[in-house]
Amino acid sequence: MGSNPPARMTPVQLVALAESVYGHRWRRPLARAIGRSPRLIRHLESGERSITLQVESEILAALHLGPVGQIVRGSVRKAWPSCDPLKAHSISKQAEADLLGSGLVRQNESPGRR
Repeated sequence: MGSNPPARMTPVQLVALAESVYGHRWRRPLARAIGRSPRLIRHLESGERSITLQVESEILAALHLGPVGQIVRGSVRKAWPSCDPLKAHSISKQAEADLLGSGLVRQNESPGRR
């Protein structure tokens, strides 16, 4: 018997994930982040087009924050409570990339465990 194909992201999951990062105006920022058109994003949201594994992986990569990025995002939200979710996410992604690139932290290292 064959194995089941991997579960794909549903439109409901797409909306929930994107809104949690970008806020209620998430479509254009997500489209920009993954290099796709806002029209495609609308089609994915409505279910007119299925979310392929390729697009799903692009979405997850754009929205993912590692442990360091999550801590930075929490700090941004504490220091700047009115910060737009997209700005907070962008700041966190950049800070995470800079910290990892500098060698101050390693990719899979939990903060405080050096």
